[in-house]
Amino acid sequence: MSKKDVAEEKHRQLASFMRRVLDDFCKIRGREKKYFHVPFWDVVAITTADEEQKRAFEEQIKRKCSSHDLPLGIPFHVFADPPGLKIGCGNSTFLALVELLDIYGDRLYTLRILLIHAGGLSQRLPSLSILGKLFSPIPTGHSLFQMLDLKLAMYMPFLRKMQSGVFVTCSDDIITYNLGEEYENEPAWSFTKPGFTALAHPSNLNIGTKHGVYVLPPLEFTSKTCFLSSCSLVLQKPTEAVMREKGAVVTISTPEGDEDIVYSDSAFFFSTEVTKKMIDFCRANKSFSCEIDAYGDFLQALGSCAVPDYIYNSSTVVDSTEELVTARQRIFHLLQGCDLNIVVLQQSKFYHMGTMTEYVENLCANSSFARELQLSKFADSAFCGPCAGELMINGTVIHSLINRSSQVSKNSVVEYCDFRVPTYVSENCIVSNCRTESLVSGESFIKVPSCILLHTVAVTISGHHGYVTVAFNFHDDIKKKYPWDDRGKVIFLNKRLEDIPASLLGVNILKDCFDSKDKLCSLWDGKLFEVCSTMEESFGETLQMVNAIMGCLDTSNTLNITSRKNPKLSMVEILKYKNITAMLDFRQKLHEEILKFDSTS
Repeated sequence: MSKKDVAEEKHRQLASFMRRVLDDFCKIRGREKKYFHVPFWDVVAITTADEEQKRAFEEQIKRKCSSHDLPLGIPFHVFADPPGLKIGCGNSTFLALVELLDIYGDRLYTLRILLIHAGGLSQRLPSLSILGKLFSPIPTGHSLFQMLDLKLAMYMPFLRKMQSGVFVTCSDDIITYNLGEEYENEPAWSFTKPGFTALAHPSNLNIGTKHGVYVLPPLEFTSKTCFLSSCSLVLQKPTEAVMREKGAVVTISTPEGDEDIVYSDSAFFFSTEVTKKMIDFCRANKSFSCEIDAYGDFLQALGSCAVPDYIYNSSTVVDSTEELVTARQRIFHLLQGCDLNIVVLQQSKFYHMGTMTEYVENLCANSSFARELQLSKFADSAFCGPCAGELMINGTVIHSLINRSSQVSKNSVVEYCDFRVPTYVSENCIVSNCRTESLVSGESFIKVPSCILLHTVAVTISGHHGYVTVAFNFHDDIKKKYPWDDRGKVIFLNKRLEDIPASLLGVNILKDCFDSKDKLCSLWDGKLFEVCSTMEESFGETLQMVNAIMGCLDTSNTLNITSRKNPKLSMVEILKYKNITAMLDFRQKLHEEILKFDSTS
């Protein structure tokens, strides 16, 4: 076989293995654990940024169990970070372990626990800020998964080779892999050794600069699909020069020629002995009020050649403080002596879903990702209305009711939308949780310009219910901070706020757009989005503003919107006033409508 044929055969095997993984999970959804035909987690623990997010997650898990979308009889625990500073997934790990011990006592040390860190504001993908990245839709060929379902399924094969301990993962990445036909009987790897056991994936150097990278000894078993390796050093978001200097770069042969790669991180496991050490440490020390990262601050302390140099390196953190240095020193000494074993998944791929661009790329354009997870371009959705001609739905449509005369461009995602009137979605868009009924007259249609995210949120303010639709350009840096005096330079829809006429924004940026008590301003803090009484009014109001600012107004896009003087909210305030129940009720009713139309199509 040629190198190209070998590569294709390996990809076919990987896709086939993932199909079996998803099939196994589908067979246990809605069933009690005693009827499972495969091993499953004893406990699933999820950490959130705050109590509000915790309540939102618990409500969604409750509904998923009621609809038999999750395996039944499995304890799901959601733990909120304490109020105040962002503490990071490292601190969240400590606190979650202590809470689990309070629940299970010493039985904790006999359980296999999946710990998912799902906190965070999702500022780079704000359509997931309200309900959480863990509940983002994944349109597999089986049925509509959410990220939580995929996380539960994704690591199931490892359970056959795992003893009690904690398996740690995040909520915005996906791995696909092949372990081989007889992986259960393969003695070359397992998760049974003391200390830490981490997954490693062959990745290009660019991915290595954004994630953790393992420095491994010369690989002697590269023909194996999966094997266990020692590790001398863990690098965190290293430059290419550092990766080469430390010996992390490996040259492999591909159909296109030799390629330099590194072995990057994703999830990791730690044994019962480590669990006990962490709980004792957490109880003996006050919780750190600085941000501790489970990847950068735990794993960098490991490896046979680990040195404490990273403790003083602030290049990979937002805020470097004296307390962070102290915390890292304590954690380094805590974990020194713990072994780090690497399960090298030679046939595996790592995908990140944390930004608008990554979301669209993976769901619309990445053919390998689609093949490995059997993604569908039209999932849990239905058409309505007459078709004016050839169907022009070229993007990805998820859990939506969409007019047949609509057009969705190739690299755009429409999710949880009720589009009963013709809608044109341009290239590189995410349109989420939106409704367009009664927005246009006659034969007019609605047009969403390119590189735009639109997302409608239900809110309740002082007992009054309403809706707010947020909009951002894919190139807007939503997290970037500006001094108070430079607030006019905040970029919105790829333009500076001070360059946008107040008549289009509907707000005076110097007086009303930002709270004066804030020393720094960001787009996240800008009061730019109007509260309306219905979802369609909210969508129309924001879209009209977007089109006006971007100069995209035309006569075929005439919205029936009446000018109002309603309050305008920032993303900060929308998170405060969000109505989770209303949003989930809308999605449930939309699902019922989809079934009606689907049955009559």
